[in-house]
Amino acid sequence: MEKLCLALVFTTQKLRHYILHVETWVIDKNDILKHLFANFDLSGRLAKWVMLLFEFKLHLITQKSIKGQVIAIQLANAPSDKPFPTLDLFPNEDVLIIEQDSIWDMYFDGSRCQTGSSTGVVFVSPEGKPVPLSFYLEFHCTNNIAKYEALIAGLCAVIAMGVKNIQIHGDYELIVNQVMGAYRVKQLKLS
Repeated sequence: MEKLCLALVFTTQKLRHYILHVETWVIDKNDILKHLFANFDLSGRLAKWVMLLFEFKLHLITQKSIKGQVIAIQLANAPSDKPFPTLDLFPNEDVLIIEQDSIWDMYFDGSRCQTGSSTGVVFVSPEGKPVPLSFYLEFHCTNNIAKYEALIAGLCAVIAMGVKNIQIHGDYELIVNQVMGAYRVKQLKLS
């Protein structure tokens, strides 16, 4: 009983800044702590430790049987008269490892100013390593066309790198919604 109370005191002292202003639920298997908190004729170390614990908003609850209770609830909710057949076959038993393809991220942006237009694409590998690319556009274009060119340049680079799974992120809502089909393209230059 003393060891359990002392362990709780040490834990509350170490986590004091986390649990001081919140309600904390303590699960006790044998109701020992609940007995200590209800007993007011303690003396010595136990009384001192219990007084230290009264500072916190501790709620002591007993642990109930979890596994057996879940199975009993499932059987009560889904009764059946028929026995369930058991299958001894294991599908795909020759498969040892299933590898998930890594997903890359692509961020694109394009801009136009008086001196010219340029595009920028940043690829982020599954390991978190950024791969930046930038292009200068040799023709006169609008800001929307520059953003489209950034997307097209990024997609061409994806094909060249052989990346199969990619998530594309763009900050310009018009371009993203036009590519996704939510918006209609009105200018012939953009289609």
